[in-house]
Amino acid sequence: YSKNMRLKINPTRMQLLRLRRRIDLARRGHQLLQDRLDGLLQNFFRLKDDYLQLHARLEPELTKIFLTTVMGSALSHPKAFDPANQKKAQAEVAKTQTNIMGVKTVQWQLKQEGDPSYNALEYILIPELARNVKLIKIKLAELERSTKVVLIKLGE
Repeated sequence: YSKNMRLKINPTRMQLLRLRRRIDLARRGHQLLQDRLDGLLQNFFRLKDDYLQLHARLEPELTKIFLTTVMGSALSHPKAFDPANQKKAQAEVAKTQTNIMGVKTVQWQLKQEGDPSYNALEYILIPELARNVKLIKIKLAELERSTKVVLIKLGE
């Protein structure tokens, strides 16, 4: 290994000065790279901690949402959860580029339009309730007609 790294140089004082400067430059460059690595690792661990905190906070919420969806789909009309009847949520992904310790990094951020609970009310709950009201009115009208028929027959 050392044979491959040997430089073909003349043993002069000028070459000695050049090699010493080169060694100093290489050491400073190595230290700079180590400092960058330390800074990037600190940033990475901070981001990892933020992610774990968000994950711990969101996982129970997502479990509740999943269970509510399962129960809602079991108790609702089959067409209520048909993808053809639902409007898609508007979301946008923003990409920003930052410079951390001289290294360009990309950050992604989700920007969602509208309140998801508002969208669920507008596109799932309210139409389902309106369909139920319509069905109840139809049943009551049928019941009223049948009652009138029975009363008419009793009056005869």
